[in-house]
Amino acid sequence: MRRWRTLGAVVVLVALAIAGTTAVLMVVGRGIDDHQRAKEEALVALRLERALVRMREDLTTTTVWDEAAARLSGPADLDWIDANVAAFMHIQRGHHATLLYDDEGRLLRLSREGRPAETGSEGDFARAAAPLIAQVRREAGTRPRDVVADAAVRTAAGAVRVDGEVWLLGVSSVVRHTRAGVIPDQDPVVASFRPISAMV
Repeated sequence: MRRWRTLGAVVVLVALAIAGTTAVLMVVGRGIDDHQRAKEEALVALRLERALVRMREDLTTTTVWDEAAARLSGPADLDWIDANVAAFMHIQRGHHATLLYDDEGRLLRLSREGRPAETGSEGDFARAAAPLIAQVRREAGTRPRDVVADAAVRTAAGAVRVDGEVWLLGVSSVVRHTRAGVIPDQDPVVASFRPISAMV
């Protein structure tokens, strides 16, 4: 009988040790999962931040340019826009859609995949870009008109949803890069979209 009591006590102690070890492993495992999740979230936030900086840089390669400021401020030169801005943004920068506005805020062109899109198809992209376009136009409207290049350009970037997809959006004012360039009363604006999958 004494043997059974001793054996029973050993079984209970072993069961308690197993239960305790399991509980400790669960707590540690949960802590590791939480830590890993936090690391992954921080990594995604950092990658998104870098992607948005890149969107701004992509745009300023074409928006800080005397010829762009002149061509987007005068009568619309759609052939020039298609060849020098829309196609460049798609081929060289991987942007899917680009909206170009003149110095009075009128939409001149929507290009998709570097080619002119049908008139009227800009709706969802234009609506998604409207808040950042308004922000850039506001900031550009208050800048000193005698500055050039990086001192003159105003940009913004963010993530937006269009037709259920998430896109990276960059918006930039179009300014002269030399003192010889034109100085419109208001700066033209370019808004361009890249699929968020481009971050992967």
